[in-house]
Amino acid sequence: MVESINISIGGVVVKRLSDYIHREDKSETYQRTINRKLIINRSVNVEDQPITKYYFEIPGVEDDELDNIRIVALKISDLYLIDYYKIFEVLSGDGDTDTWTLQRILADQDYIPEIIVDDVVQTVVVTSATDPGEGFVYVNKDTGVMTFGTTPSDLPDNIKIKYTPKYLVHIISWDRTYIYNGLLTYILICEEV
Repeated sequence: MVESINISIGGVVVKRLSDYIHREDKSETYQRTINRKLIINRSVNVEDQPITKYYFEIPGVEDDELDNIRIVALKISDLYLIDYYKIFEVLSGDGDTDTWTLQRILADQDYIPEIIVDDVVQTVVVTSATDPGEGFVYVNKDTGVMTFGTTPSDLPDNIKIKYTPKYLVHIISWDRTYIYNGLLTYILICEEV
């Protein structure tokens, strides 16, 4: 049995049986590269960690789903996309800092991140509170700010986070495709802002 993959764009749920393309490339105006080796214009977050912008191709979007997305997009130019896949972030502690920011905000408070610091699994609570006890990490779902109860040591790549993000995307285009015995569907193309 094939499990359906759901994606939410601007609150509109798109359901399908096929997977979609989720690539780490971006148009030249956002992340300029020469032969994918030399990065000329690099984006970083507040902790100077590199940010990767994502490009999405979502096939199999049906008429009613596309209409609902277009209605939402007429009111708001950039929409949140949630694909319910977990991504990883790796940070380096400095022995002093106990507050860090995720590159993207959490999809929802029900999707608790997995955080390991110095090879120790942390107890994570999604909350707006900012004073966790030892061994706890508080994550604000609206800002992505993580506050650690135990300050991470001064080691490279010692903070490992696995979480389900919410991407802010701009819909670039859509095009007609025919799948499933001639059924007309669309492919929706989005880039992270």
